[in-house]
Amino acid sequence: MKVKTKMQTEKAIMELLDIGKKPIPGPNPEGRDVRSESIYDNLVSEINKSSSISASGPVQWERVVELSRRILEEYSKDILVCSYLCVGLLKTKGLRGLAIGFHIYRDLLEAYWDSMFPPKKRMRGRLSALEWWIDTLEDSLSGMQPEVWQQHDIDNIFADLDAIDTFLGENIDEPPDLRPVISLIGSLLQPEEIKTEEAKTKRAEEIKKQEPAQAQTTVSQQQYAIPLSDIVTTDDVDRAMRVIFDAIRKVCNALVSQRPLPALYFRLNRFVAWATVDCLPVSDSDGKTMLPPPEEHLQGTLKTLYKETKWQELLESAEVRIPEFLFWIDLNRYVTECLEHLNQKDIAREIEQGTVLYTNRLKGIEKLSFSDGTPFADEITREWLENIKNNYNTKQNTRQTELTGYFEETLKKDTEEAESIAAVGDISGALRVLRDKIGSATSERERFIREIWFCRFLLKINQVKLSMPYFRKLLSYIDTYKTELWEPSLAIDAYKTILSGLKRQRIEGGEALAEETVRRLSLVDPAGALNYLV
Repeated sequence: MKVKTKMQTEKAIMELLDIGKKPIPGPNPEGRDVRSESIYDNLVSEINKSSSISASGPVQWERVVELSRRILEEYSKDILVCSYLCVGLLKTKGLRGLAIGFHIYRDLLEAYWDSMFPPKKRMRGRLSALEWWIDTLEDSLSGMQPEVWQQHDIDNIFADLDAIDTFLGENIDEPPDLRPVISLIGSLLQPEEIKTEEAKTKRAEEIKKQEPAQAQTTVSQQQYAIPLSDIVTTDDVDRAMRVIFDAIRKVCNALVSQRPLPALYFRLNRFVAWATVDCLPVSDSDGKTMLPPPEEHLQGTLKTLYKETKWQELLESAEVRIPEFLFWIDLNRYVTECLEHLNQKDIAREIEQGTVLYTNRLKGIEKLSFSDGTPFADEITREWLENIKNNYNTKQNTRQTELTGYFEETLKKDTEEAESIAAVGDISGALRVLRDKIGSATSERERFIREIWFCRFLLKINQVKLSMPYFRKLLSYIDTYKTELWEPSLAIDAYKTILSGLKRQRIEGGEALAEETVRRLSLVDPAGALNYLV
């Protein structure tokens, strides 16, 4: 086994210290965007073990340090990767490692701020990296023992911290607050005093006797104590709310390790994300905002997990992004569908209701998009949103179906029975169950309502082509029984079900049927028809 000499160790440290400012080999000193490459995927997979319920083991921080170092040295100057490296150095080498991490971070910001990744136009991505970095450092430092350092080493670490704090304040409109980290470092580092051997020994014993909990409590009291009498101005309120949100985030970090995920985790995660959101972001006439979109890699990963029905992984990947992408409603649909499949239906219903209240507060959110045109809510999500609003939000939509509570529960149970049969691959058996229920209907009205629910079930199991004859059957029923005149709410229900299906997939004859259905809908619900006009 090779043992590094002191000279080799010092050389390795010096090389590591320089990677923040040392250019990437090649024509671009900042390198390239590495987030779609395997080395970055491997790094993120390792980091995600800290919040993944199904992780195979704890985070291997040595591996995080090695992968982060390679990326910053050979591939890309990326602020999130630098954040991972800094935390990894703390985890593997303690406060001495963290001092190296701060120096690398400072160099990266000062040398590559205009060109590093994510690019400047995606400032939200940079802020997310900084917030993760600061939050993780706070959590990690809170339980550490104090150390005695030479004064010049303490001066060096604070010089780097002050430079980072100043730089962020000059280059970001609302920079993240680095003061809690600075305060924690100050409480952990004590200057070495020149004393006799006896005095040094006595001091060491005193430090050893100090309980970690005592050190942590002192920091916590300084950081979190907020006397009510002190909350007078708006600034006081903002400061107090930041402390509350920080505490809730820590609770969420603790809850995420439980299996199954508790309802409290989802409630608190959305409180942190949504509590202070009162208005929509500014948008142009096309509904396009200035908000940077989710990374293509992330969007692709979520779609792949959904397609492969990896519900647990999808749940973890989507839920953790809720506080990051405040307006991306697709995430909430993913989460509720995952919870349905994981048999946590009560929590799914609660999240649906919360999403309805949130979108009602932000009228028109589903029509807006990110800066590149990626919608806040795709077509499937808009349909899902409309359906849950029918169930939870408006009396008008409740009157549209005019179902008794008992009949509605019966329809839901019948559909759930069919879903469970389809889930094991017996599609024919599932359809047969619902057709038998339609055949035993005691009135034409019940039959028509069951036909609507049958069509919705076909859409849910992605059998759009099979729906075509049943769509026409609904129109025929409306014509025969003059439903638009006697019960227009049911006709509207049928029209919207047909149009939702035809929007999902191009089918022969579907375009003509869609035009006819939109025409019919516009006569009984002009406002509703606008949602289906191309």
